[in-house]
This record gives sequence, C-alpha cells and structure tokens, in this order.
Amino acid sequence: MDLFDKYLYLWGSLIGIAIVSSIYYFRKDLRREILLTGIATAIVGVLLEYFFFQDYWNPTLLIQFGDFGGLEDVIFGFSVGGIGAILYNVIFKVKLVKTGKSRHWIILLVLFSQILSILVFSSYLGLNSIYSSAIGWVVPSIVIAITRKDLVIEMVIVGILGGVLLVLIEGVLLIFSPEYLQSYYLLYGTAPVVFGIFPVTELIWGISFGALISPLFEYYEGLKQAKK
Repeated sequence: MDLFDKYLYLWGSLIGIAIVSSIYYFRKDLRREILLTGIATAIVGVLLEYFFFQDYWNPTLLIQFGDFGGLEDVIFGFSVGGIGAILYNVIFKVKLVKTGKSRHWIILLVLFSQILSILVFSSYLGLNSIYSSAIGWVVPSIVIAITRKDLVIEMVIVGILGGVLLVLIEGVLLIFSPEYLQSYYLLYGTAPVVFGIFPVTELIWGISFGALISPLFEYYEGLKQAKK
C-alpha cells in the first residue's frame, strides 16, 4: 500500500480544509461561525475516535493522540463542522441577524445526548458506535426543530446535502484506493456499501450530523436568517 492509500484519510481531510478555507476567505460575515463551530467539532471529533477506533475503523494516522484521534481528526472535524455550519448560508446567500434570545444550554444537551447515546447503545447494548453517534445527534436536532420551526428547512436541506457531500468526497477517493475499506473499515463485509464504493454508515452519520450542525450556531446565538 503506497502513501496515497495509507494516508487517504489525510488527503480527504485536506480537501475539506481547502473548501472551508475558501469560504472563510470570501465570506467575512461567516468567519466567527466557522471558527467557533470548527474548533468545537474538531475537539469532539478527536474524542469520539476513542470509540470509533474500537469497532468502526482504524485508519493510519500521521500523528495520533494516544487512544484518541489524531491530526487528521482535527483537520476533518474542523472542516466538516465549519462547512456544515455555513453551507445553507452560502448556497442561499443569507446573512445572520440577532433577533432572538440565546440558548447556550443547547451545547450541554448535544454533549449529554452524544455521551449517553454511546454509553447506552454501544457500551450496554452492543450497537456499533457509528450508529450510536448518529442517534446522539438526533435528540438535540429534534429539540431545535420543535423550538425553532424556522430552522427546520435548513436542517433538512443541509442534512441531505452534507451527507451527500461527505460520501461524494469519500467515494472519489475510494475509487482510487479500492483496498482502503478492506484494510481499515472494521465493518467491511457486514455493512452495506453503496454502489460498491462508500459505506452506507457514512451517509447515515453525515445526514444526522449535518442536520444538527447547520442550525446549531444560530440556535445558540439567537440568530435568524436574512437575505444579503
């Protein structure tokens, strides 16, 4: 296995950072949202790998932080969080304005839901951690949808687009590295692989994560959308 195959996760993460960096450069009004969301998801991503490494996948990392994630997880976490947070705003050319009350408690709910979901569904019931993590994103998403109905359309659109974008980038890379899944994907042969290229688990996780991360900053800060 050559360096391209061995460090495929790194190359994919760099594509993500290139995308979010371009948006950061051109959309000055979204920079704070990109930075805060990206940093938060980078930290969470590194911590979640502790569970993913045990039953979901075990990629080669350029730099690894003990039993947790590594450099690639920081890059990927920042990228996927930053892109997911502002994807809707970029596509539909909207800006955010302060009109409502802040709901800072939503962050605690997100963390609590994610931890509880993994402990109950994975540690106790034996469900793979990628599914448990996806379920953990759903609960706070439901709370946001119920209390901020104006964000529901954004959640649905970015959930779908975010999941598709994630597997599209992964799918292109996996075409050029057909042995990668067999080498590092611990569910190889047991979980469905869409079109014989990317695992359906990635699509499920991407949709659930995208639906939550897109409105999270707006909900947290009490912001609403307005046309530019």
